[in-house]
Amino acid sequence: MSHEDDFNLFWRTYPRRISKGSARTAFEKAIRKTTLDAMLQAIADYIRFKPERIDFKHPATWLNGECWDDEWQTVPKEVTNRKRTIVDAARDRFNGRHSGAGSDADAQQFSADRRPGCDDGYLRLGDGGTVFRGHH
Repeated sequence: MSHEDDFNLFWRTYPRRISKGSARTAFEKAIRKTTLDAMLQAIADYIRFKPERIDFKHPATWLNGECWDDEWQTVPKEVTNRKRTIVDAARDRFNGRHSGAGSDADAQQFSADRRPGCDDGYLRLGDGGTVFRGHH
C-alpha cells in the first residue's frame, strides 16, 4: 500500500474532513513516526472517548500534535455506581466533559438537596448562577 493509499484510508476514517492538503502534508511527516494501524486505532479511541462538548480537531492538528499517543481515561466503575455530587459536576465542566445527566438535572438535584443561604459555610449556586455564601 502506498503512502497515498494510506492517507486516503486515514482521511476516510477521520471524523472531521477539513483542509485535506494540510492533512496530507502532516500525514507524510506523521507516518515516519508511527504506523497507519496505530493511527486508525487511535482515531477509534478518539471518537469513542472525546467529550461531546468539544469539536474534533482538524486532521492536520491531530497529526501534528501526535495525538495517536493520547491517553484517554474511562470513568472508573465505582464512580458510576454512586450518586453524583456537585464536585463531580464541577469537575466535568472544568475538564470539558458533558455528563449524561446534564446541567439542568444537576442543578435540580443540588438545589433540592441544599438551598442557597444555608448556615453551613458552603458556597452555593443559586438560580442564574449567582454565588451565595453561608452566614458566618
